[in-house]
Amino acid sequence: WAVGWWFSLLNNDTGARKNKGQSHFDPKARGLFSPKEEWKVRASNGGMVAMLGVLGYACKVYGFYQVAMVYLVPQVIVNVYLTCITFMQHTHELVPHYDDKEWTWLRGALATLDRSMGAWYDRRLHHITDSHVCHHLFSDMPFYGAKKATPYIKEHCGVHHRAHISTFCGSVYLGFWRDFYTTMKACLVVGENGADHFWYFK
Repeated sequence: WAVGWWFSLLNNDTGARKNKGQSHFDPKARGLFSPKEEWKVRASNGGMVAMLGVLGYACKVYGFYQVAMVYLVPQVIVNVYLTCITFMQHTHELVPHYDDKEWTWLRGALATLDRSMGAWYDRRLHHITDSHVCHHLFSDMPFYGAKKATPYIKEHCGVHHRAHISTFCGSVYLGFWRDFYTTMKACLVVGENGADHFWYFK
C-alpha cells in the first residue's frame, strides 16, 4: 500500500489491462491522455521535478531525517489511505463487473459504491468516500458539489446507486476498517451470475 500508488502511476499496474505499462508521467500515453492534455502532463512533470529540487534542498538544510518525518512519512500515510479507499469504493459483492458485450459507459460509472469513514473523516477527505458514485458520473464536479448532488443521484438512480456503510463498536471509522478486512478476505474472484449474466465477487 505504501508504494502501490507509485507503481500505479509509473506503470498503470491497476488500470485496464490494455493500458498496462503506460505511465501517468508520459504525455504521449494515449491510453491515458488525449493529445490536448499533453501540456498538462508536462506541466505536472515540471512540478514534480521542482518539488524534488525543493526536497533535495530541504535535505541539505534540515537533514534527511527531518524531511522524512515532515514530508515522506505523511505522504506514505496518504498513499495507504488512497489505495485502501480506492479498493473499497470498487470492491463489494453487490458491485457488478461486465464483459465487453455488456459494458456501457453508464454501467461502468455506476460500478462503484459510496462508503463512509464517519462524518469527521469524510469531511477531511473532501467527501471522496461518501460521494464516490457522483465522482464517477460527474468527474469534473468539485467535491463540495458532489456531496450536495449525492441525494439527488440516489433518488434518480434508485437501485443502481450503491452504498455500504457499517459500524463497529459504535464507530463508522472502525466499521470501514472491519469491512476492509472482510472484503480483502471475501472478494477474491468474480463469477458470472446466471440471472443477469453480469460478474460479481463470490
